Amino acid sequence: MKSEDLITVVSYLCTFIGLSASTAYAVTFYLTKYNTLYLSGQSGYDDTDVSYTYAIVECCIAALTFFIGLLGFSTVVKPTRRGVVFCIIFFATACCLQGTFGMLRAWNLGFIGDDREKTCSDKSLVTGCPTTRFEYVHDREIAYSSPAGGDCTFWFWGSRPTPPSSSSTSMMRLVDIEKQLTGGTFNGVNPRDIETYMNWADVRSYGWRDDPDQVRNLEETSDLKSLNLNKKHNIQEIMEIQARNGTEILKTERFSTAPSIAYCWYWGCNPVCHEQRFLINRWWLFSSVILCFLNIVNVIVASQILVQIPPKNKSVPIEDDDEEEDIELMAPLRGRRKRQLVQNPSGLMF
Repeated sequence: MKSEDLITVVSYLCTFIGLSASTAYAVTFYLTKYNTLYLSGQSGYDDTDVSYTYAIVECCIAALTFFIGLLGFSTVVKPTRRGVVFCIIFFATACCLQGTFGMLRAWNLGFIGDDREKTCSDKSLVTGCPTTRFEYVHDREIAYSSPAGGDCTFWFWGSRPTPPSSSSTSMMRLVDIEKQLTGGTFNGVNPRDIETYMNWADVRSYGWRDDPDQVRNLEETSDLKSLNLNKKHNIQEIMEIQARNGTEILKTERFSTAPSIAYCWYWGCNPVCHEQRFLINRWWLFSSVILCFLNIVNVIVASQILVQIPPKNKSVPIEDDDEEEDIELMAPLRGRRKRQLVQNPSGLMF
């Protein structure tokens, strides 16, 4: 393929990646809040929105790809070797980053490995996502989130499957708890607290929230915009519930330290309870894979362009049509004998 055709291919690929990918990422950013569970000065590293951060980096790479393609191939007739080498390095770096992000996304979403710690496949009591543990205990997928919270509002404690004949309360749904109760508490816990703190379709259940008691005591005339409500960490509140009702919870199901499960929401581990995040994270995974593949194509095509550009120190022979040809001087014929004249320094012929 000619160099001009290869340049056109790279230029179009860079334009496609830059405009379509960056626009798609921007739409997901508009629909999704960043670091929803992060509270400045209070939250630790585990509360950061890692999947969103990967998407921001990939969006910047896509935008840079557009400008690299524009400056390196679209606005010049014949790109220089140095410029093409720079573009190849950029495409290779982008490919490595997007491939790495794709692998990390697949790992955290549970596509790679099984029961890996702090991923969507983690079923352990200490680090597992509540929705993943629920499906493991009940040996079925979560089917619906309403009414009354459906499969997404359930007792927090429990980590092992129980036989159907067992009367264990492991991760029992709120709708089933309310069927058993005519009043009072469930294992010492008010059903209202289960509904408030153990609704796993609510982002606030995974991190910071407004103090529910303070919210309930607000007067109807209160101006919500001017109020400075206290913040409570939902998991810390669950730990307080466990401390108040420790004797009612099986010893093997109690938490010794507060679990950090913000990742469960950020990665959208469940399609029912975390529907929006579930879809967006899979879209980001798909984008990482596609962008990695397109940048591999860019590296290959740009390398072919580089091969066709001659180095600076290599001169190309130029044919000169006006070059004088050697003239063979001949003496005039005299009789039977002809004599060849020889050119001498004085220019004389004899």
